[in-house]
Amino acid sequence: MILYIVFMFFIEKISEIFRKGKIICQYSSILLHSESSINTLKWTINSIQNSEKIPIKVYNSILSKVIDMLIGFIALYIFFEYENIILKFLNDIAENIIYGLKNLLIFLMGSPIGLKLNYAFNTTLGTFFFYHIFLWKTFMQFIRPYLYSVFYILLIPASFGLSFQAAILDDLIKICTIHVYCIYIYAARLYGLQINGLISLWRLFIGRKYNPLRNRIDSHQYSHNQLFIGTLGFTIFLFLLPTTLLYYVVFTVFRLFLKVLNLSLIYLRVLFQHLPIYSVVLWLIDSPLIAATIVISVKSEVEDDIPVVLHATLKSLPLMHCIKSTTPTSNFDIPKIAWQKNVFRRSLQSNDRKERKNAFQEFAKFVSSKNEEWTLTKYHSLFNESHIYVFTGLRDKSEPVREEAIKFIKTFLIDILPTNDYYLSYIFPMLVERLGSCEIIEESEEIRLQLVQLLENILDKYKDNDLMKPFLDDSIVVLKETVKDKFPAIKEKSCQCIVKLAHILPRDFHMRAENLVKPVLSNFSHQRYKIRCEAISCIGEIILNSTYKALDEVVGPLAERLFDQIPAVRRTVAQVAARWLLEYRDRYSFFHKLLPLILTGLNDEVLETRQEAHRLWNIIGQQYQTENENDLKDQLDYLTEIPKHYPKHLTRPNLGCRVLVQRNVSKLAKAISKELLSWQSDIRVRCSQLLCSIVLHAEADITQNLQDLLPAMYTAARDEDRRVADNIVIASEMLGLFVIPKTWTKIILPAIEDGPHYGHLSVLAALIRGCPQEIIQHHLEEIANLLADNSICQSRKKKYQAELLNCADSLVAKYQVDTSDFGKHLFTILVTLISLKDVENEFIDISHLEKLSEALHLDNKYELWGKYCEYLLKSIGKDPKSWTVVSAERCIFETILFQSEEAFGENLPLLGEILVNALDIEVDAESRLKTFIALTTVMDNKQIIFKNARGDLPQFLETLVTDIFVPALVWHAGRTAEAMRTMAASCLFSALNPNDGAELFISSDNLKPLIEKLVPLLLSLTEDAAYMSRQLAIQDLVLLKEMMERRKIWDLESLLKIYPEIVKRLDDPTEKVRICAIKSLTAILTDVPSEFLKDTFNSHHEYLIDTLLIHFDDDHVVLQDLIMDTLKTLAKVCKDFLLQKITRQQSLFRNQKGCNDVIAYLKKIDNIA
Repeated sequence: MILYIVFMFFIEKISEIFRKGKIICQYSSILLHSESSINTLKWTINSIQNSEKIPIKVYNSILSKVIDMLIGFIALYIFFEYENIILKFLNDIAENIIYGLKNLLIFLMGSPIGLKLNYAFNTTLGTFFFYHIFLWKTFMQFIRPYLYSVFYILLIPASFGLSFQAAILDDLIKICTIHVYCIYIYAARLYGLQINGLISLWRLFIGRKYNPLRNRIDSHQYSHNQLFIGTLGFTIFLFLLPTTLLYYVVFTVFRLFLKVLNLSLIYLRVLFQHLPIYSVVLWLIDSPLIAATIVISVKSEVEDDIPVVLHATLKSLPLMHCIKSTTPTSNFDIPKIAWQKNVFRRSLQSNDRKERKNAFQEFAKFVSSKNEEWTLTKYHSLFNESHIYVFTGLRDKSEPVREEAIKFIKTFLIDILPTNDYYLSYIFPMLVERLGSCEIIEESEEIRLQLVQLLENILDKYKDNDLMKPFLDDSIVVLKETVKDKFPAIKEKSCQCIVKLAHILPRDFHMRAENLVKPVLSNFSHQRYKIRCEAISCIGEIILNSTYKALDEVVGPLAERLFDQIPAVRRTVAQVAARWLLEYRDRYSFFHKLLPLILTGLNDEVLETRQEAHRLWNIIGQQYQTENENDLKDQLDYLTEIPKHYPKHLTRPNLGCRVLVQRNVSKLAKAISKELLSWQSDIRVRCSQLLCSIVLHAEADITQNLQDLLPAMYTAARDEDRRVADNIVIASEMLGLFVIPKTWTKIILPAIEDGPHYGHLSVLAALIRGCPQEIIQHHLEEIANLLADNSICQSRKKKYQAELLNCADSLVAKYQVDTSDFGKHLFTILVTLISLKDVENEFIDISHLEKLSEALHLDNKYELWGKYCEYLLKSIGKDPKSWTVVSAERCIFETILFQSEEAFGENLPLLGEILVNALDIEVDAESRLKTFIALTTVMDNKQIIFKNARGDLPQFLETLVTDIFVPALVWHAGRTAEAMRTMAASCLFSALNPNDGAELFISSDNLKPLIEKLVPLLLSLTEDAAYMSRQLAIQDLVLLKEMMERRKIWDLESLLKIYPEIVKRLDDPTEKVRICAIKSLTAILTDVPSEFLKDTFNSHHEYLIDTLLIHFDDDHVVLQDLIMDTLKTLAKVCKDFLLQKITRQQSLFRNQKGCNDVIAYLKKIDNIA
């Protein structure tokens, strides 16, 4: 048994040696035959061991070997008997070959069979070939002393049988004729060169040219110089062709003869190794072992109840069928295969590109056609003999040839040959050569793609074993370069190959994975999104099989892909990040770097991406919860209910997700606060989304990081991108929910106090909205007090006002417990906003005061004004003289005037004091003008604003006239003073006008002193440069007359003061003033004092009549009609005198119709009287 084991070990070692030295063995017949014999021996032993009954094939093989050795021994015996004769014979043959070749070359260098050859070229070739024969002869003489020793050494294998002796003889013939083979090769190459040259130059004469890119013959226009050179070349090649052809034909005949001899010896070896002697003997003796069928014949028929007797005999197989079925499997190449191989070999070495291409195609068809007939051993042998020529096709200059070579390799290596690292040892060096160098060796993109696809096919075939392990480095070298290729399809396929390689060799891949990181990262910014997706997936696989350094290098570029415009890319990032969080062996050290990659996807714009991210995130949380179940036991057992105030529109993450974020939030907060201030808008958007996710998961654990987050949130809330601001608001609302107000008020309120902007207010409003109502109650007054400060609420910035209003609305919505000052502060904020609102902030209106009154449980907004108007007036009335048109206090005071209504009358002393100071002549003119306009508007609603006025009204009116109207009506030089007088007159008109039955000056005792101050000023104002002032002064005088008449203080003195100034205005250059004067004169002359009717005032009557009659001839029809009305009114004062004047002077008037109407009216009333 031990001897058997040693013997089998020895046989295996010899087989391994032959397998490793296959490249050398293929050139030696004795070595190939030895390998075949060893394989036959192994097959015989295995067949005996594995079969219960020894097959006939084994007997044939053993008997063949016995006969082979017997004949071999006989041949050796004969050799030793005639040793000297045989050796001398062989030596003579070698010498005769040399001399015969010399004589042949001498014959060819002359004029063989009368051929006229080129003497110089013929001599050169003959001399060259003579030199090779001389070298061979010298070599033979040099080794002659050693030949006998070598010969006797060769007798050792010759003792194994006649087949070995035939193999040795084959090698000796090859050695003795090597110089003949060299001469044949030279002649063949030279002949091929001349033929190709003649073909190319012949195309030149017919205007054609071969196009290697299109693989066709194209037309071409040659120049004269090209035609001349081509003609010379064609002539030279043509006249030298006969000489070359002669040598080629002669030595091709020699080559064919040697090839036939070689094939004969091969057949001899095959014959003696597979003689079917045992099968023939069995067939001759008609053995049952080779029986084919049973022949049954009737021996006797039925007779008298005697049964039929049948005779069964075995029928043997036909002889040829018996021989074929029992002949041992051959380990030799069938001679015709070798011949076919040589044909392919010559075609693959052809100078014609098309022939090489067709050779690969035919070779592929040939190999595929033998798939069912051949054994793996034959295919293995074929690979050994053809791989040099096949793989050389990958270096071919023609792209179609290289393409066919790749197709053949795929067919042969992938589809036919079994998995064996022996084949890979040939293909991978070629892949490295064509694809693995820094410089582009393979220029064709399509060929590079096919080579990468070939590599992928290899990986697919060898995925179930470790045979790829020795070629990992080569694969890395190739993929490192192809993944950087400019062709997108190559990049995509290379990334897929890297993933497959990592799956095939996970234990070894990690040692070289880092070499692929930078090349793959270069594809993250590729313009095609599919390439980016493949690169991200590939880098995910690489990181799982590499060290932490690679992860640090990848996280940054991978985070940038979160801003990709293609949803599929962002979804791939989430998937890769989730896989790292689940499978990466050092993930606990890198949670803070990996969490943003998955959490950002939770708020993606695309629904599919969000759903995928949520699904993966839940899996991660469940795994983390399972891995840390002991640490989270208390929370799993007791904290199972959702918090009381948790928003219903949000789904609370599972415990594992929350704890995972909570344990890493301190590392994330600083990074988020930094990236929120990035100059890139996409980064700010994603970072704000990430902040929302972090706050949602961290819950109360975010408290200790507010100091870092809130300052960045203030700035981000002002972002121009609305998405960033919206996300900050959402995050702030969640912060308000999870963090107690006592904490965040200590951070945000001092920041607002130091220098507020609308970002502060936006965050504050969201914090207030998010905080539960019962928790924030005790902090509302503190927040409202700060916001009501003049430095905070008195801003005219549009966005600032909007956010401040949001804060106020949020405070109102959270108000529940009555506090003394909360309403006061909110009222101040809202009134200030209404007063200072930007023109675009149309939503800031009085309706917000109504909401405040509802929150404070007041009946209406007027009650709100009555409650807090006094406080507001006191706060703004400290220094009205310093107001300008843009002063916040002036704007607030204007709003109070417009909106306070009944509260106006309740605060008359304060209002009067402020009005006096605000309308002082030293105050800014524009500010005074605005205040006068507001006061004028307010005075139109006297019935409402003085509804709740108490005993302060007379004093207020006196102050209004004495300290406001009188100073304002006094003449001062300048356009500004002129405008002030006009505005004061207009305001006085509104105050005096008893609209809606509302009259201010009820007591005559109070009215008379005021009239004494106003009338002189108004009379002087009728001479003012501004026509509006003159017009308003006349109207005010009329209102005063009517008021005095109602108070029974209208007397002759007042009439005589007023009417002459109004009469003068009939000559005013402004038509409006003249019309107003006529109307006012009519009102003045109505119900004049009785003393004015006496004759003693005839001079006044005459003055009035003459002045009116002068203007009665005015061209303006309206003016004529008004004067007619005035004359009719005057008729009640001096009817006779008026009739006498008109009758006497009628002929002088142009307005005869008017005169007639007046006369008729006077006569009519006279008749009535």
